[in-house]
Amino acid sequence: MIDGKLLIRTAESDDIVAIQQIAALSWRETFLNILGAAQIEYMLKMMYGTETLQEQFLDPSYRYLLALVEGRAAGFCGIESSKKTLIAKLHRLYILKRYQGLGIGAALLETAESFAKNAGSQSITLHVNKNNRARNFYTKHGFQITDDGVFDIGGGYVMDDFIMSKTIL
Repeated sequence: MIDGKLLIRTAESDDIVAIQQIAALSWRETFLNILGAAQIEYMLKMMYGTETLQEQFLDPSYRYLLALVEGRAAGFCGIESSKKTLIAKLHRLYILKRYQGLGIGAALLETAESFAKNAGSQSITLHVNKNNRARNFYTKHGFQITDDGVFDIGGGYVMDDFIMSKTIL
């Protein structure tokens, strides 16, 4: 653990480049053998394009959290809370490889859960690729597999995911 050196804060539009860099590195390390380079590049453009991120930053139901270690961006997560469904969705949580295993993911997840509770959500759901070892991280933190599916994401690509959920009352 890196007590005292870790800061979790709400990301701002000035942090978009850091988020894009963390996403690109994390995706290429995590998914190259699962999805292949072409699908990774397609998804990075789709999910982490500057315009897409700027729109999400303007949405009050969406929150990006940035993890800083000694002032350096080490990871982030994005969570969206819905008052209509009382279900928050953790869209992404990525930690740079050199910072994994230090408790940063757990700290981001805990902060995201607080955001979701404060926004009125009673549970959090997420999608995780069936071949992504992050599934073990989520299980360790109380998430359970509730469904699975193959989801068309456009461009001729699909995601083969587990859907995991956790009650946060």
